[in-house]
Amino acid sequence: MTRRRCLAGLCLATLAAVGAGALPAAARDQTAPGWRIVKIAGSLARGADFNMVVTSGRGNAWAAGTDGLGSEGGGGFPTRNALLEQWDGATWRRVRVPVRLVRGLGGAESISSSSARNTWIFGANAAAMWTLRYNRATWTKSMLPAAITNAAQHGNGGGAVTFGPDNAWIIEGGHAFHYARHAWHSMQLSAATLIGGLDPVSARDMWVLGRYSKRARRSGNQYVAMHWNGSSWLPVPMSHLRLPAVSKFTLGPWAASGPHNLWVVGNLLHAPFLLKWAGQTNGWTRVSIPVRTIFIDGAAADGSDGIWLYAYLENGTWAFLHYQAGAWTRYRVPAVPGGFTQIYSMTLIPGTHSILAAGTSLAPSATKSLAVVLKYGR
Repeated sequence: MTRRRCLAGLCLATLAAVGAGALPAAARDQTAPGWRIVKIAGSLARGADFNMVVTSGRGNAWAAGTDGLGSEGGGGFPTRNALLEQWDGATWRRVRVPVRLVRGLGGAESISSSSARNTWIFGANAAAMWTLRYNRATWTKSMLPAAITNAAQHGNGGGAVTFGPDNAWIIEGGHAFHYARHAWHSMQLSAATLIGGLDPVSARDMWVLGRYSKRARRSGNQYVAMHWNGSSWLPVPMSHLRLPAVSKFTLGPWAASGPHNLWVVGNLLHAPFLLKWAGQTNGWTRVSIPVRTIFIDGAAADGSDGIWLYAYLENGTWAFLHYQAGAWTRYRVPAVPGGFTQIYSMTLIPGTHSILAAGTSLAPSATKSLAVVLKYGR
């Protein structure tokens, strides 16, 4: 799953300053088993980062971020100076959105691609929600109906995904908006107010995570997972789990690989843990993380029954942690020479056991950065 920010106010600049003595130690390992840098973009003179990476398979992937001024270090990207790179199975190439289309749009919230000929960018400004669509030759812009924009103005969190030219979803607040049959359709998610993004496995298998709201007449401190089965959103309660008070931890990130395989991180500072949903029969189980970790900032399914995590460790370094079949493995994070890497997005390449990760690789001063894409596996 993409798109996680540093927790508890620990932003990248703070980590660079507080951990200045420790972070370069991780960066000195320029290679790590299985993980490598496969794309570097931007220039140190301007600074750049990739905030999101998405893929529909081996022959189609997108990295999206910021080229130069306005770098956000995760959490969407401005359309005016967007940095977009597309992988076609052989090479990465820069793709630009015409200036006339992005004028006045503001920031993009997410990007999704179902094929090389169907890529959507979703965003919103004070006036409306909008989409930019790319068919590998041209871009088109659409403004969503006012009724949809108004319906979305409660709650927080959200995400978007496309499965085809006539099949896309936007999750905003407590609503799901489905584009099908050439029109947008709205569904109210009355059971929960979302607190994060959308993790799709297929058009009939998607997950979101949230907390019950007052509208549902339940405590706002009760978390819930919700699963789309192709016809309806079904809640998967978490109220029976013994979780810390919401003031002390956050739930997420999470990653899914099927209707009976959902991983959710319990981000308790200095003591994060994993929750796994294995279907109605087996329910939820809790898995401890033996590596001394402060918090988890990213997660992705591994293509089997395990999970990849991007973690900030107690020794002041970042690492990839892999959990599979009851065993944990730790991998150092590759970086450009003399720098260290911060990851903002991770995703599984469908049909494989390979992972893409995207972010920024910074010089030791942490004042300039290069956008990078990392890969694990073939």
